[in-house]
Amino acid sequence: MVTFVIDAGMLVKGFGARVGTLVTPTTEQWWGRFDELRAHGLTASCFGPYDAGEECSVDDVIDVLSDWGWCGDGPTPSWLKPSPWA
Repeated sequence: MVTFVIDAGMLVKGFGARVGTLVTPTTEQWWGRFDELRAHGLTASCFGPYDAGEECSVDDVIDVLSDWGWCGDGPTPSWLKPSPWA
């Protein structure tokens, strides 16, 4: 088995894949390794650093989580929008 390390800023549990989505600032660490991530119940996404004065709203975060989709235990959160990919 091949092992690799991802220095993720966070793991968003329950969204995008069974275990969750690793969030990194760029794709370089995991690009081309989706099969390995999926084998461990993970996926990855990137959020680049914001520019000075740039903000992220709650609606922006809900849109991203809705895109990733709910994969966690229990019912889908009531605030989640239908996934455009479903």
